[in-house]
Amino acid sequence: MSLSNLFEQGNVVSVLYPSDLQTKVTADWINMNEYHAMDLIVFKGAGTAADDPTLTIQQATSSAGAGAKDLNIDHYYLKEGTLLSTTSIGGTFTKTTQTASNTIVGGAASAESQWILGVHIEADMLDVSGGFNWVTANIADVGSNAQLGCILAVMYPARFKDDSGGVNPLV
Repeated sequence: MSLSNLFEQGNVVSVLYPSDLQTKVTADWINMNEYHAMDLIVFKGAGTAADDPTLTIQQATSSAGAGAKDLNIDHYYLKEGTLLSTTSIGGTFTKTTQTASNTIVGGAASAESQWILGVHIEADMLDVSGGFNWVTANIADVGSNAQLGCILAVMYPARFKDDSGGVNPLV
């Protein structure tokens, strides 16, 4: 039996390259026009107490962020570890439900912990009729201490394919 895989059915793109979160870094806008869903994956290292990262998710009508407005979500997934842990952040994700908001502050001890946070976004959550196909996620300035973080977008399944089986973003 042959199973399809992410590299044939979707795409992985960087929203925010690994960056020091002590200063706000502008993230890229990702076009969801060719995909049905996207999972944002935020990965961050341990930081200093009270330097809690805040993730903000928005939608827009262009790659320049035209007409940017909030994209509210009502749940996210989190794996969290401690700075002194001798093991990796293994195990399962904990689902956290929140009042619909475009902002997430992850983790019970979020600044001091390393974590992986996941947000699932489906294309129909966007204001597509208003021309909103672009999504971004930013992490606000965490404070005066270094804290490494990045955001990846896993996009799937592709809405259109070219003859080679790959995604054709020009269709």
